[in-house]
Amino acid sequence: MKDKNNISNFKKLKDLREQEKQAHKQKVQDKVSDITKDPLSTQSKFIESKKLRWYDYLIVLSISAFVTGISFILGIFAFKDIEKTEWVTTASALLSLLTWLIIGYIKNRQVAKFYNDTRRRYQTTLSEEEGFLRRISKIALLICLVLTITSIIIFITL
Repeated sequence: MKDKNNISNFKKLKDLREQEKQAHKQKVQDKVSDITKDPLSTQSKFIESKKLRWYDYLIVLSISAFVTGISFILGIFAFKDIEKTEWVTTASALLSLLTWLIIGYIKNRQVAKFYNDTRRRYQTTLSEEEGFLRRISKIALLICLVLTITSIIIFITL
């Protein structure tokens, strides 16, 4: 008698797990179909939100110039050696690279949370928020590139 109850309990658990899997698949399919309802509009909004604008380039140049100026000030007054400015500039470039990595990690977590599936974390949701995160990520990467080039120039000239 216990064996039949035990078997039926296992059968119920198996059926419950199967129902949960089906519910999860249906939820993901509903989210994907919401994205693809109006694919042209969704795609164009996403592309527009991730595109760099003219003031983004100004932000990159101003932050890079500010960091370079701070590195010269720190090199001259704090370290008493102008050759240390390249170290401060390189450290700022590495900090910008770290920021880029953290933004990518946050974006992947949001996508995995959106799809409720960690295997789909590298797919896009085509949302404006994800486009904005990609734009900020591009800005951080450009700052890293400009600071790296500046650091190399400082290293060669000093």
